[in-house]
Amino acid sequence: MILNKINSLHQSRQRKRCPTPRHERSNDQGAVTVLAISMAICALVFIPVVCVMTWAIVAKHKLQGAADLAAIAGAHTLYVESAFACDSAEAVAQANGVALSVCHIAGDTVEVETTSVSHLPWRIADVLSISARARVGIDELDP
Repeated sequence: MILNKINSLHQSRQRKRCPTPRHERSNDQGAVTVLAISMAICALVFIPVVCVMTWAIVAKHKLQGAADLAAIAGAHTLYVESAFACDSAEAVAQANGVALSVCHIAGDTVEVETTSVSHLPWRIADVLSISARARVGIDELDP
């Protein structure tokens, strides 16, 4: 009798330790893996796109700075000696690594347009052609 009680107590303890049967478990196994893989794929697509966009914005700002400097140099030369304003603007543009595509003088105003051809990083596209305009001078105001 005592042996029967001991056996039944031992069997009940073993039943409590057993995990839930397979058919009663939820089907959520592997959900975190799928989520982690999808997040990694999104990051692998999103990060290079953001890097290329940032690179293009920085290139545009550098080109705009070069156009501003070329226009200022042209206006300064126009004030000192008017014959060589576009030559001075072109020299400053070339010193900044860009090409001067348009130089127009109208009265006391110098207007320039610079262009730059660059290769995008990671060979996403072969060439990126960007341009920037700048104008420096005195505009006459209507009275």
